[in-house]
Amino acid sequence: MDHNTISRFITITDVEECVDNILGSEPLDTVARRLQLSASEISFFTYSNVLRKLLVWKQLYRLREDVDRFYSDQSQHNRAAPPDNQSPLHLEAFEKAFKDINDACGRPFGRGRINYFLDMGFAPGGFSTWLLRTNPDANGVGITLSPEASRIWSQVDPQFRPRFQENHGDIRRLAAGDISINVPLGGFDLVVANVSVMLNENGLEWKDRVHLVYAQLVVAFRYIALGGSLVISLQAGPFIYIVDILDVLRQCFRTTRAVKPKFQRRRSIAYVVCQDYISSDDTRRSFLRRLELGIQYLGRTDIHSDATSGTSGMPRISGLTDERLLNAESRAYIVSLLEPVWQRQLEAIQEHYQKILGSGNELAARGTAETGTVAAARAAAAAAAYPGEGIIETTTLSGHEGKAQA
Repeated sequence: MDHNTISRFITITDVEECVDNILGSEPLDTVARRLQLSASEISFFTYSNVLRKLLVWKQLYRLREDVDRFYSDQSQHNRAAPPDNQSPLHLEAFEKAFKDINDACGRPFGRGRINYFLDMGFAPGGFSTWLLRTNPDANGVGITLSPEASRIWSQVDPQFRPRFQENHGDIRRLAAGDISINVPLGGFDLVVANVSVMLNENGLEWKDRVHLVYAQLVVAFRYIALGGSLVISLQAGPFIYIVDILDVLRQCFRTTRAVKPKFQRRRSIAYVVCQDYISSDDTRRSFLRRLELGIQYLGRTDIHSDATSGTSGMPRISGLTDERLLNAESRAYIVSLLEPVWQRQLEAIQEHYQKILGSGNELAARGTAETGTVAAARAAAAAAAYPGEGIIETTTLSGHEGKAQA
């Protein structure tokens, strides 16, 4: 499938039929290899129909030129904003996102239930604002990069500042012990870890992204209270290091649930909500030691390796082998956790694809209605959508976020 063929799609039905043809024409492991998936992803690709559809839809979505143009224009608009731009739109979007997360989990984080919270990557402050507003007696600590480094300013309402301590610094330095924050006696009853998502747009190397996730877990395990909760944003793809992290979270908390807020539906991320921290001190120390070994491994890894090869030799935080992490029981758990997220992302991509097609068709109709070539274009697209061989030529899905951010 190439750009020219995809550009001939006229309706969403054309795309749906193409996806069905791709998944029905060859063995699934062959399709997975053409998608250039890792061994871990293939294990789940052959297990989950939702994931199969999502990955093929993402491929067809990313290869469409007007989709790429949409995100390029959006990126240019963001870069063109004044350095001190403090529009409330992002603040309000993240505040609404945390409300969505809270509602999806039975509303455990409002109505005075939170006393002390830590928000990593807090700017612009939407999550913290929601927590401070809905928990009048709560006190929070936030850490984020300086505005000069991140181009993201804190917009936490001044009325909440007496209850919220803002800190500027790299979370990796906090994890390493180079900087410190104020921690309440007994720890935080809620830790929010959103650094990797907030910085994901800035072109970080994969190893820096993984390092950020590991650093947040170090801080979370170090400072969370017994019985506390963790809300962490992670890549939603079943990469082996993500499967490893999810297994650890399952061991450490009584319940885990993955949520996808509405305004981030097309992005390949999930917020994993972990409640009732139950680990013993010995278990906590074991996980912290393995996290530190993982961070040391990342420091020695060739920056030019990709995420699949680079994470294949990492020490597993869980202490389990990859074979154990990918066995039938573990795979069923991961799918039950992430499949609702995959389904919501799939629906969001389909919805946006339909809008893109509608916009393109409207422009095409204006230029071709008098000549009758719209019908001809539709016929050509229908014929081209079902090639006799070859599914996808070049784009790699494994471990990468393209311009389409899907």
